[in-house]
Amino acid sequence: MYSVLINDFPKFTTVSNASYKATVAPESIASLFGANLATGTSGGGPANSLAGSTVTVRDATLVSRTSPLYYASPGQINFAIPPGVVPG
Repeated sequence: MYSVLINDFPKFTTVSNASYKATVAPESIASLFGANLATGTSGGGPANSLAGSTVTVRDATLVSRTSPLYYASPGQINFAIPPGVVPG
């Protein structure tokens, strides 16, 4: 598992975009579900920020990496798990 931060606040409902299971692999696409995640709806990434939101992944070694975003809306963000993250 990884710690996922949206605009510097922790969020924990993150799943694989392919299977909707909680396990996500480095360099895979993940989906985050919640409320008030973005200020609007935007897509067409990859981008460091969409609809006022950024995603940072903190790995098992406490290294944080900015994730590319592919889609952002108030209820969902699709993003890539950055290369080099250490699961744990």
